[in-house]
Amino acid sequence: SYKAIKEYQKSFFDYERFLIYELNNKELLEQLESINNIDFCKTIENKSTISFASSNIKIELEKINFIVNPQNIIGTDLKSLCGIYILEFDNSEYYIGQAKSLHVRLKQHFKKHKDIKNIYFKEIVETALLEEEDKTIGILERSLIRIRNLKQISFYNLFDRNCQKAWLSNFDYNYNSGIRFNNNEVRESFSDRFKIFSNKPYFEKFISYTSLYIKSCIPNYLASEFSYWTITCLPQFLLKENCISRININEVPVFSMYFNDEGLFDMMLFTSKLSILQYLKNGNRLDNLLNEIKSLRIEVRDTFECTEGDEITLVIEEQDINKALTNELILNSIRQFNLRMMNRSAMEEKYRRSPRHCLDLSDCLFAKMSEM
Repeated sequence: SYKAIKEYQKSFFDYERFLIYELNNKELLEQLESINNIDFCKTIENKSTISFASSNIKIELEKINFIVNPQNIIGTDLKSLCGIYILEFDNSEYYIGQAKSLHVRLKQHFKKHKDIKNIYFKEIVETALLEEEDKTIGILERSLIRIRNLKQISFYNLFDRNCQKAWLSNFDYNYNSGIRFNNNEVRESFSDRFKIFSNKPYFEKFISYTSLYIKSCIPNYLASEFSYWTITCLPQFLLKENCISRININEVPVFSMYFNDEGLFDMMLFTSKLSILQYLKNGNRLDNLLNEIKSLRIEVRDTFECTEGDEITLVIEEQDINKALTNELILNSIRQFNLRMMNRSAMEEKYRRSPRHCLDLSDCLFAKMSEM
C-alpha cells in the first residue's frame, strides 16, 4: 500500500520488519545457508585431470582414443557405432554428445548446422555413455575450450571452489580465464536491435553503469559469457515496462535497466536474502543503507523456481547506481546470488535454455571494462 502511494521509505521499513520476523525462523535460515554452501552444491567437476590447449585439440583427442572424421574410415558402418562424438565448428567451438547410432545423430546435426568442420568419435559401450559424455564435457570446459553444450556443463570447471570462496570474501577479487565468445549466428540475431539501441542518447551512460555491474558482480565474466550469463538489448522496451536491457543468469534477470518518465535510469537487481538476513542477525539495521542510498526500494516480485526462496529484488534510481554497486552489503548480496545462479546453470530438468545474447552490446561492455 505504501508503495502504491509512493511512500517508499515507509514501505522499505515495513519490509525490514518482515525480514527481522524471519530471523526467528531457524528452519528457513538453515535452508538458505544450505543452498548457498558451495561445498554442498551438486557438481560434475574432477571427473578427470586431463586438460589440453585448443591449438592441440586434434592431437590430444587422439591420445584419449578419439578418431577424426569416422565417416571417412573404409568399411565402417556408422549405424553400428555407439559412443561419444565431438563436433568441431568453423569458429573453433565444439559440441559433445552421445550416440547409440552415430549415423542417426550426425544426420540430425548436419541438418541443423552448416558449419561443422570436423567430427571426433570414441567408441563406448552403451551403459557407459552418460558417464563418458560428462567426463568429456568437463575436460573441454576445464581446458577453456568454447563448447556449445548448455547441459552437463559446470561453472566449477571455470571457477573452482577456491575462486568461489575468494569471490565471496574479497570484493576486489575476480578471476578471468579463457577467450571471448564469438559466434556470428548469435551476433546476427540481435544486430538490428543493437543498431537502434546504440543510437539512443542514453547509450554511453548505460554502458558505463552496466560495465561496472559486470566487472563487480559476475564471476569470471570472460569464460562464462553466453553459457552462463547473457545480455539483451530492448530498444523498443518490453511491453508494459520501460526495460531497455537485461542480464540473465540461469534465466533469472539478475540486472535490469529501465528508462523512466524523467529521462533517467532505474536499476533493478536480484540479490540474496541470506546476506541481508545475516546482516540483520548481527544486530545491524538498514537505516544506514537507506541513508546512503536514498532511492533504494525493495520490490515484491514473482519468484523463480531456481532461486529457491533466497531472493530480494532491489530497485535503485540513477543518482545512486554507483553508490549501490560499491556498497559492501549490496555487493555481497549480489555476489552471493549471482554465484549460486551460475552454479545452478545447466541443471534444468523441466526445460532447455535458449540463450538470447546481444554480442555487439557485449563487445562495447568488454571494451569499457578494459578501460576501468
